[in-house]
Amino acid sequence: MVAVARDIRAQLRAMTSGRHLIEDDKAQAVLSRYPKVRPELSPRMAEIHKVELRKNRERETFLSVISNALEGWMHRQIILSGAPGETLEIGAGTLNHFRHEVPATGCAYDAVEPFAELYQGKAALNHIRDMYADIADIPEARRYDRVFSVATLEHLTHLPQVVAAAALRMKLEGVFLSGIPSEGGFLWGLSWRISTGLAFRLKTGLDWSEHMAFEHVNTAPEILEVLHLIFAEVEVRRFPTWLHHLSLYAHIEARNPDIDLCRRICAAARD
Repeated sequence: MVAVARDIRAQLRAMTSGRHLIEDDKAQAVLSRYPKVRPELSPRMAEIHKVELRKNRERETFLSVISNALEGWMHRQIILSGAPGETLEIGAGTLNHFRHEVPATGCAYDAVEPFAELYQGKAALNHIRDMYADIADIPEARRYDRVFSVATLEHLTHLPQVVAAAALRMKLEGVFLSGIPSEGGFLWGLSWRISTGLAFRLKTGLDWSEHMAFEHVNTAPEILEVLHLIFAEVEVRRFPTWLHHLSLYAHIEARNPDIDLCRRICAAARD
């Protein structure tokens, strides 16, 4: 996949206008960082990783229940962003966002989630039109008024490719929405270290930062950098304060994608 970033850079260099050359330099700087490579987990951490991850997602621990209450801010921001229309959720996980939704009559709700075991047997499946294992599996002709993700973009090793594919599936007046943790910020780092991280160390003797480094391959500033590259309009709200280092979560609304760039990113990824 290193060839993906190299091919994108080669295509971008082919642009000749002064304006495009400026954009080319910026795009190269951003895209050259992808795909990311996850650090390897230690043998003992690898053994318990899936179990702890499932407990976290299913909110089976006391601290994860508190975390879920705080994460509710991200889910509410998605709802407050306007009438949903045709919707695509990226990284649906256990379908925990769907309970916040009030689906518009006659408007389909599709979702992308590669791990079927997370959503199998969930009641929300009855309200979802199509589940996809990969965003590339969605028919090219299908278009959405709203594409969104909650606590997903920080996990993606191929972030530009996924965002570009999502943008290509938006309607002309569509919106890309995302809720992300303020990864890389002071308050976010402090919060998990004195809560989940401390509890995990007391229980297992292991360092939760190993899990975080494996799971969160993208910081909040890196995610915003990719979104600013692809979309002409990007708005950010943070909680509980507007400052990155004094926030826990951020909500992003992005519009007007660079369709040509998105197509080139996706084409290079297929080669």
